[in-house]
Amino acid sequence: MKAIWNDKVIAESDKDKLIYIEGNWYFPPDALKKEYFAPSDKHTTCFWKGLASYYRVDVDGSVNEDGAWYYPVPTPSAINIVKKDFIPKLLGPYLEVDPIFGTGLNNLIKASYDLLNLITFFTTGEDESRAWTTIRGAAAPIAGKSVHTDFRDKFIRAEVINWKDLLDCGSYAVARSKGLVRIEGKEYIVKDGDVIEFLI
Repeated sequence: MKAIWNDKVIAESDKDKLIYIEGNWYFPPDALKKEYFAPSDKHTTCFWKGLASYYRVDVDGSVNEDGAWYYPVPTPSAINIVKKDFIPKLLGPYLEVDPIFGTGLNNLIKASYDLLNLITFFTTGEDESRAWTTIRGAAAPIAGKSVHTDFRDKFIRAEVINWKDLLDCGSYAVARSKGLVRIEGKEYIVKDGDVIEFLI
């Protein structure tokens, strides 16, 4: 399989050596044409994969800023998923290349959220974690309506923690023992990145 940018092959590998997660192909480091990649100062954090580091892709003067990224230290949950479902022996960081959209699609989504004044909050449980959208400045019951109208109409209180604090702790039990889970009432203004358990 090949990743192509500006009519040049920038990464190439046998398909059985790649990892496919959430619609993206991850190439092993030795599959990259290193002359086309330069480290970027950009870093972002994925809720379940961990901290991402970026590369700038430059082919004959055609530049894709932050067009490739990888996870140097994946979270335990991401490592387990990769080992179980994709490649049993995962050696080294894998780089993700999206030559068609680059970061343009991500930037479009972020700009759209800003334009529409929206934020994202999360709910999580034993079976799944989900992201929800609400208007910026929404009180907890209004945000809860995104999940179910009962969370607005029958709202009593909400348990709230920032996503990064929960990820760092690894579980609600540890987060509670550190006093990071807060009890909030109807007037609480939901923040971008909150993880919320609605109590009705």
